[in-house]
Amino acid sequence: LNGVWNFSSGPAGTPTEWHPIAVPSEYTLGGGFRIPAGQPVSYTRNFYLPAAQAPAGARVKFRADGCYSQCTVAVNGRPVGGHVGGFTPFELDITTALAASASGEHQITIELVGQTFADGMAAGSRYAAHDLGGITRKVYLMILPSLSIADVNYTATINGGAATVAAGVT
Repeated sequence: LNGVWNFSSGPAGTPTEWHPIAVPSEYTLGGGFRIPAGQPVSYTRNFYLPAAQAPAGARVKFRADGCYSQCTVAVNGRPVGGHVGGFTPFELDITTALAASASGEHQITIELVGQTFADGMAAGSRYAAHDLGGITRKVYLMILPSLSIADVNYTATINGGAATVAAGVT
């Protein structure tokens, strides 16, 4: 989903005017937009995902490697989730929202606030001396089988000379 998106300096429900902007980028450096602290901005773009690419039972996830610093995501007008934290990746299952379109045409909208509590804790905008807000890292879709492993972890416990290892899968 990287490439040119539409950008508005207003919230998703009431955009003022759409402008092209490169994703990934910061809206200040990449687009030249000066946004007041705490003001939401909106990104949107259409994409095509034919049903044949997401067979029955498959799950489709949206992944962002970084949206600075708080965002909510909607697909085809349906909220699918959000994230707080500027430099951390996140995934959202958008399978249900995609079912609304039989044509394979879809729209994704991201409402984002750059200067938030998370930004204040990370001190990113103070370090950079400008608002770091934006879709700042890669964004893409992943098509997964209905059963897939996202993470495996092991915990080792030593108690009185005996060791126990437990595994967890998500």
